[in-house]
Amino acid sequence: MLGAPHKIEKADFSNIFSKGRFFHSPLLSLRILKEGHIPQFAVIVSKKAIPTAVGRNSARRRVYAVLERIIKRIEPVSGLITIKTDLKKVSFTVLEKEVHTLFEKGGISLH
Repeated sequence: MLGAPHKIEKADFSNIFSKGRFFHSPLLSLRILKEGHIPQFAVIVSKKAIPTAVGRNSARRRVYAVLERIIKRIEPVSGLITIKTDLKKVSFTVLEKEVHTLFEKGGISLH
């Protein structure tokens, strides 16, 4: 699980929504704001995308697992990842590629 210093608090969401840049992929959306001194992320899942709480929590945990693997290589940025569709049938490697693709679109370097 992603550690607390790398998670965005809900109070900071409005700043990222108003000033951040937006990028899409078929499964996920990314809104980023390049500020701060460490990479911070939050994962958002709507009831419209995944109706059950178990499904939303499972999808959120899978995305956090991808972020946990690469968080030390990400430049300082604040990002909100929104899940567009159910991720039950999506393999972990495909999900990981989607996240990498979004980071490339957003100009986030992984070193």
